Amino acid sequence: MNSYFETHSISAKVPPGKDHSVITDNVLQNIEWYKAQKPSIYARETRDRLIREGLCDENHAPSNSAIAHSIRWELNLTRKRLQVTPVESLTPVSMEKQNQYFEEISKFPARHIHFMDEASVIRTSGNRTYGHAYIGKPAVEVCRYSSDATLTINLLCGFFGADYYDILEGPSNGLELLQFFSDALEQTYPNGNPILSAGDAVVMDNCGFHHARHVEPVLRQMLLRHGVALIFQPPYCPELNPREYCFAHMRKSFRNNERFTAFYTELAIVNAVELITAGFCPGVFEKCGYV
Repeated sequence: MNSYFETHSISAKVPPGKDHSVITDNVLQNIEWYKAQKPSIYARETRDRLIREGLCDENHAPSNSAIAHSIRWELNLTRKRLQVTPVESLTPVSMEKQNQYFEEISKFPARHIHFMDEASVIRTSGNRTYGHAYIGKPAVEVCRYSSDATLTINLLCGFFGADYYDILEGPSNGLELLQFFSDALEQTYPNGNPILSAGDAVVMDNCGFHHARHVEPVLRQMLLRHGVALIFQPPYCPELNPREYCFAHMRKSFRNNERFTAFYTELAIVNAVELITAGFCPGVFEKCGYV
């Protein structure tokens, strides 16, 4: 405001001794390298790093806005959601488990691989968490707000869609898992072929009760009697899990049908599972690298 009253202008003034900075090719290449190393780095952090590494001095370093402009219009980088890779997945032990998993799963064609996982569904999962209100006023909305009542969906999906699922009241456990596969092994496709048949593989994550001593050996033998292999996914590798995309697809359905989800949660789950079709799953398998 003082500058405006003195000059009757709001244009920025260059402080004494500071020239207008120009982003040279060398600086631009380093900015691109910083973004490749850490896509979430801020313009302020980029500027500080340029100065710290001696590529610019304090008086000639590009401004934060100039850096942001070059990122968007010269490097053609756009802002998007991060896909985080856990640092734990890069340890030698984790890398060895990943290699073992790739070697084992590569023996099976995509159409013979089935993924099983559990997911909790809170009865109020259709409620939205953000809204609009006037400045200084809270955003209040009347909606259903239940207690800790939750449901659990056990989902077995394959290349041709959702193979089999069941819905539990409360959390799952080892006995529920064994019962789920006991029922799944009896299910068939509309053409009469069994959902799980000889030569197939079931992939599961490393949930605690999946490896329980009274669960894993029994489940492995149960599947082997039908010629089905049991494979555990390597830890810290969610990008190899098509079920994550299936559950995200289901959550989108819950949000789009808020009132239906709040009052008829079980039916909303059934409706969401029907969206995991033979047209949806091949794209998910391809995204995870199985096709």
